[in-house]
Amino acid sequence: MGGLAGRVTRLEGRTRPAQKRTRSEPERFKHWRARAAISRREATPKCAYHARSLTRWLVMTGNLPGNAEALIARIMGDPHDASGFMQPPETRSHSVVSWEVYRAIWRAEEGLEAMEPPDEWRAAFEAAEMLRGIYREVPAEELARWVLEAVEAQEEGGEEANNEINRRMEHYLEERGITPALLDQAVGPEASEIPPEERCWRLSELGAEDMDGPRGWEIHKAVTRLANERDVLARGGK
Repeated sequence: MGGLAGRVTRLEGRTRPAQKRTRSEPERFKHWRARAAISRREATPKCAYHARSLTRWLVMTGNLPGNAEALIARIMGDPHDASGFMQPPETRSHSVVSWEVYRAIWRAEEGLEAMEPPDEWRAAFEAAEMLRGIYREVPAEELARWVLEAVEAQEEGGEEANNEINRRMEHYLEERGITPALLDQAVGPEASEIPPEERCWRLSELGAEDMDGPRGWEIHKAVTRLANERDVLARGGK
């Protein structure tokens, strides 16, 4: 059914449109980056967009509250964002909004330069930068091999598949110095209280600038190349 390379492609949610000519490297990168942007947008909680949009509007209009807590309360209670997108306040996640606000303050985004994040949030984002630094040092081929191992474990199916993926992930990460404690700290001071999907989203967002750009493209190419090589070997080198 298409071999490992095809299965990797399907697991990533990517499809290759019919082409009458071979795309150049810049064209393929542009197409991949556009699809990555769509995937990230779909995975991002709606209240995160609400927080970003309303914060920009408050800065632009000179109505920004004087501290982070007041800004979070305003975002949680305001009936709509600057674009007019309606989202009932009761459907918003306080933890997502708080993370967005504190991260924007830590990044000193426009209009927020005078605010300071609490010490525990500053420590969280400093830990996140440590994680990014470690991932940047790992060769793309090495990360690609881990991705393929995770895919193969998932394809074994059964109740133990996800547990096996997690075991392999933990072993791989700890070899690189990425301990569970470091991951928890990077997620935020309430890491143990948020849903698993929000935890995954936060970690993904922390590395978005790298993984949705040239670095992620190199890893994607390495995954495809290694998967194709494994398919050739599985067919007896034909």
